[in-house]
Amino acid sequence: MAKQGFRIIDSDLHLIEPADLFERYLDERFQARAPRREASVVSGQNTWAVEGKPTPYWIDWPEFKHANSRLWQKKEGTAQQVESFERGFDAASTLQAMDLEGVDVAPLYRSAAGVLCVATDDLDPEFRSALCRAYNNWLADFCKADPTRLKGVALVPLHDISFAVEEAQRAVKDLRFVGVCLYPEPIAGRMLYDPEVEPLWDALESLNTAVGIHGSSNATSREEVSRRYLHHPAPRVVSHAITFPFQTMGVMAGMLLSGVLSATRA
Repeated sequence: MAKQGFRIIDSDLHLIEPADLFERYLDERFQARAPRREASVVSGQNTWAVEGKPTPYWIDWPEFKHANSRLWQKKEGTAQQVESFERGFDAASTLQAMDLEGVDVAPLYRSAAGVLCVATDDLDPEFRSALCRAYNNWLADFCKADPTRLKGVALVPLHDISFAVEEAQRAVKDLRFVGVCLYPEPIAGRMLYDPEVEPLWDALESLNTAVGIHGSSNATSREEVSRRYLHHPAPRVVSHAITFPFQTMGVMAGMLLSGVLSATRA
């Protein structure tokens, strides 16, 4: 495309996952537990729920009644934005938006699926692995609309490192993804630089693939820094402004000073 003479990569293009993603892609053994987007019985908001529990857990608190994404509830904006809403933010509307912005290629990142699949502490490993596989399979189909421009970034969990290794290999070798997305905050007490994670780093190195370390401000894991701002008068503003820099600085310090990025660990 080279709009105005430049070739552009959007390195952080987020998707809006369809409400029926897990109904269509989750292993049938887990269908009764599939995450669903539905109206909350508490607030009536249209939000994601896992096993009947709103996710993130605070979305039904009175102070957050306007925090849920309006994209799921209102059709407003430019004509192109309204069309994207009506199409469910599918691959065709994503490519149309990329054309409008002059974006040639985009690695595609999760939105709600990050919270649903990898960023909570207590889901059992087998269910979590099935959620990640379902998301990755959906994303692979999404990218088929134009594989030269839409590039998949897989979700892999830290709860089960053997599965994470297996899924990273499948994503890169079979699904042709360009990398994996890892969460920077502790998940069930596990950090990216813990020795137990080393087999995953070895696998990613052997795959010669990219790693995107991408957090959130949804306060879903018990140790996530966002939690300290949930009761601030402007919680979402403060959380976004502070959480992401803290996460980035913390994970970089942890990675650099642990030896993960060196040829051999200390």
